[in-house]
Amino acid sequence: MPPKILISLIMPLAVICLLSASCAAGPNLQVVEHSIIVREFTADTSRSTATVTGAAENTGDRPARSCNISVTFYDYVGGIVGVKEATKEQVLPGEVWNFTIELKGKESWNVADYKISAISK
Repeated sequence: MPPKILISLIMPLAVICLLSASCAAGPNLQVVEHSIIVREFTADTSRSTATVTGAAENTGDRPARSCNISVTFYDYVGGIVGVKEATKEQVLPGEVWNFTIELKGKESWNVADYKISAISK
C-alpha cells in the first residue's frame, strides 16, 4: 500500500512541473545595452542632465505588454538622486525598443552610478 501512495504523490508534482514549464514561455523583455552621459553645467546646475540611452529586446515568443524601463540614479555615496522611467505599450517578439531616460535639474549633476531594470506583462 505505501508504494501506491508514493506514486499518487509523485504524479501531481509531475503535472505541476509540466504546467509551470508551459506557463514560463511568453514575453521576456531584457535590456541588451545601456550607457549614461552626465552633463554638468556649473554656471547653472538647473540645466544639468543625466541621460541613459539603451535598447531592450523581447526575447520571448509573445508580445510584451505594459513595458517599463526604470532607472535609479545614485550619488557618490550611494544615495538615491532620482528615479525615472520610460514606458511602451507593446514590444513584439524579436523587436528591439530603443529608449532614452533623462534626469534633469540640480540633482542630476551629482549622479555617479545607476541601476536599470525592465518589467513587462
